[in-house]
Amino acid sequence: MLKRLLKKYYYIGYEYDVFRLHRDTISHTNWETLKNLSKIGGGICLTLLVGCAFSEIIALNFWIYLLLLGFCVVVWGLEKVYQKKNIRMDRAVIGAVFVLIFGFGIYLGCFRNVDTGATSIFVFLVALPLLFIIRPSSVMLTQIAVVAIFLILSYHKKADYYVKIDLANAISFLVVGVALYYHNVSIKIRDIESRTLLSYEKDTDAMTKLLNRGGFMKQIEAHIVKSQAPGAFLVLDLDNFKGVNDELGHIAGDTIICETADLIKEHFRENDICGRIGGDEFVVFVPKLRGEPLEQRLVALTKALDRRLVYDKGTHHVSVSIGVALFPENGNDFDELYRAADTAMYQAKRSGKASYVFYEKAKE
Repeated sequence: MLKRLLKKYYYIGYEYDVFRLHRDTISHTNWETLKNLSKIGGGICLTLLVGCAFSEIIALNFWIYLLLLGFCVVVWGLEKVYQKKNIRMDRAVIGAVFVLIFGFGIYLGCFRNVDTGATSIFVFLVALPLLFIIRPSSVMLTQIAVVAIFLILSYHKKADYYVKIDLANAISFLVVGVALYYHNVSIKIRDIESRTLLSYEKDTDAMTKLLNRGGFMKQIEAHIVKSQAPGAFLVLDLDNFKGVNDELGHIAGDTIICETADLIKEHFRENDICGRIGGDEFVVFVPKLRGEPLEQRLVALTKALDRRLVYDKGTHHVSVSIGVALFPENGNDFDELYRAADTAMYQAKRSGKASYVFYEKAKE
């Protein structure tokens, strides 16, 4: 029972595999939060640095403000690198943010303000983690560690009266913080799940579970923007498919479409982009071609999809014609690549079907 509760708390009520599916979205959300914090924090620190010229009290913390400003600039730079290279958020970055800001809070509460309770510090201890999506157990351990360090220093630096106030604040805010963080992150994860599901349904072909035209275009354009690595754009069209619907019925036709989709997925890697853009036409984008035997896979795929199907109403021969366009040689966006691959596909049909043709050969 205890183990199950701990596991539920550790992954915010989800199984590990489900939690892992959202890691990229969580990472993006955390980077956005850090970017905004770095802008706000940098602006505050810059204002305080300017204020050092007009106030001796503010000037006492000049080097601290300068350190915080430098940290904000570093975080802002890291976020720019993330945007360009799509780097997943490293927990060490958030950990560094927590250490620096909580450390600054401990310094203010135990060394700068020894004659007051540190209520505001504990409020901040609860509020800061709410901006990020992290495993609640990690946040809880961080909060406990910060509270323990704070109370030890408070005991040595403050009068007993203020130590008691800090102890009462620490216990109450820690309990509230642990529960509040779990609740807040659970809501954020559910929101991510809802948006992911809506996006999946919007971009997925209901019959085959491959990407539909819109989803396929979106991923192709994302690849082109983020990477200039060469790739191959394939258009696959079933041969003799009209006869299946006419002779065997639409149910048999739908079955063949689904079986074809499954075979396409089997012959390509997880990072290859597969889609169905309508009827009996499929598309595949194979990124990072260098050194990969694309033609071997095309041969295997055409053989696997060359089938004689037996039904109660009779038999029917179904095969596939494939047109291949290369990125970036034959096009730099979805429309250009699709037109080139479609031209090559029709050349494959004219050449006897059940084969593949590259666009360069189709132009000859």
